[in-house]
Amino acid sequence: MKLDYSLQTLRGDIFGGITTAVVGLPVALAFGVATGLGAVAGIYGAIAVGFFAAVFGGTRGQISGPTGPMSVAMAVIVTIHAETLSEAFTIAIMAGAIQVLLGVLRIGRFVAYTPYSVISGFMSGIGIIIIMMQVLPFI
Repeated sequence: MKLDYSLQTLRGDIFGGITTAVVGLPVALAFGVATGLGAVAGIYGAIAVGFFAAVFGGTRGQISGPTGPMSVAMAVIVTIHAETLSEAFTIAIMAGAIQVLLGVLRIGRFVAYTPYSVISGFMSGIGIIIIMMQVLPFI
């Protein structure tokens, strides 16, 4: 596969990357705070996700970044199981390794058999948890 890449294409990619970074920064900060690890952890997480998505991703255009369900899951893990930042990092690396293993084994194809009502309920529950995490500090 031959890619036609010119200086004009590079310029567009640079501006696209800057735009994505500007839009993604507040989201990364918010999700870092939501996990309980702080805003800096959100920035580091967004950088790591972008890097690994670019290195291991299978498409020319990458869309990746922190998401609500992962932030809620990490918040629960940090709250219950991790007493230090290094323990939280180890848990995150282990979860990533498990995801890579599941990807290599192509287990993701079974998600297509998950009923829509289950996925909708899961996403609604995550939304309620995020709302509660934001409202409780005001009370």
